[in-house]
Amino acid sequence: HILLTIAPTPIMWDLYLLGRIYLAMVLTYGYLRLVGLTKFSSIVGGVLFGLTGYFMLFVSNTHLNVEILFPLLFIAMELIARRYKYGWAVLAGTIFLGVTGGQPEALPPP
Repeated sequence: HILLTIAPTPIMWDLYLLGRIYLAMVLTYGYLRLVGLTKFSSIVGGVLFGLTGYFMLFVSNTHLNVEILFPLLFIAMELIARRYKYGWAVLAGTIFLGVTGGQPEALPPP
């Protein structure tokens, strides 16, 4: 979002919107790999999550900044459940990003 204030061009706007969708795909891939799915099924799951109709319909709304963090929230919960010592730090970082993302009410309570 900072890049849009520095260079508010249509190309930068497109990169920003596509970057959010790509981030949702990568985070979903990471979560699915963490829970034990194969690479292929994780890629398919990440692409399907990133290209859902909801994301495509609301791609320019600010609440999507927070909603693309759902897989990261799931990663944090999985790390906490597996008793990794940095799971709480990931959860705190996810909540911080959700609160500062522009629409904190879109982040579900953990």
